[in-house]
Amino acid sequence: QTAVSPSAATAFAVALLFSGIAAGIVTTMAGQTVMEGAFQIKINPFARRVVTRCIAIIPALIVATTVGANGLANALTAVNYILEIGLIFVTIPVIWYSTHEKYMTVPNDDGTGTESLQLGLAGTAFAWFIWLIVIVTDIATIVLLALNLGGD
Repeated sequence: QTAVSPSAATAFAVALLFSGIAAGIVTTMAGQTVMEGAFQIKINPFARRVVTRCIAIIPALIVATTVGANGLANALTAVNYILEIGLIFVTIPVIWYSTHEKYMTVPNDDGTGTESLQLGLAGTAFAWFIWLIVIVTDIATIVLLALNLGGD
């Protein structure tokens, strides 16, 4: 007996595929920004995408070819827990920077002044509230995993 219906598993696989594509695009763009802005390295965008995506797929290919379907499922579960823990620390700077006018001020469209994109009080409170929910659910999931109460 399986715990998930085939249609739910297919929907998850499609969502995972699209999320992987989105993550690949975002990280490629972030890498380009860092390389061109911080390191002053200019590379043909197509060559950069081919190289970075080939490097990124190597760990997945190694896991998929060496451990099979069960090992791949276990690896996916482990990666989800690792990402869940990382999410806690990755979102702190995003919220912090977006709540400080010093970092959220940009030039006007007409170039005559600046405009603040800083979150207001309500947006700041909401962002920290959502972050707190993420923290509580992440800690609860980790505790349930440690106690082996996750349903397996």
